[in-house]
Amino acid sequence: MERIELHPRGNGKCHIDINGVGEVADFEMGVIGISPPTGVAEFPRVAGYYVKLVGPEGQQWMGRSSASVVSAMRAADDEMGLEGARLLCAGVHNGFYETGLSEGTGYGYISGYRDAVHIFERPLLASRVKLHPS
Repeated sequence: MERIELHPRGNGKCHIDINGVGEVADFEMGVIGISPPTGVAEFPRVAGYYVKLVGPEGQQWMGRSSASVVSAMRAADDEMGLEGARLLCAGVHNGFYETGLSEGTGYGYISGYRDAVHIFERPLLASRVKLHPS
């Protein structure tokens, strides 16, 4: 039987909101691998991406996606929303996007800002230097 395994590629701390209170959570992101049955001469294959979060009181949320780590992050944010929590990170900002070179790296861009941001970075939208000053 095939085994599903989580292969971490990054971890750290991120900002979340739980019922209107700002908190810090631990995150882990990585790829989901499927390993062949024992004794089968076949390489493991990537089945998708995951994002796992642990809140300050041990709450756990997980998002998965076969498309991208950002999609997995947004799935985790949706799961958190069911409990009155939200991610306060660049990857869930509606202006966030990845390019062909940044896809899967954990970095991307927010429209109107010149620097790349990590998906778990809390965007400081009012204080970042804008490309097109208003």
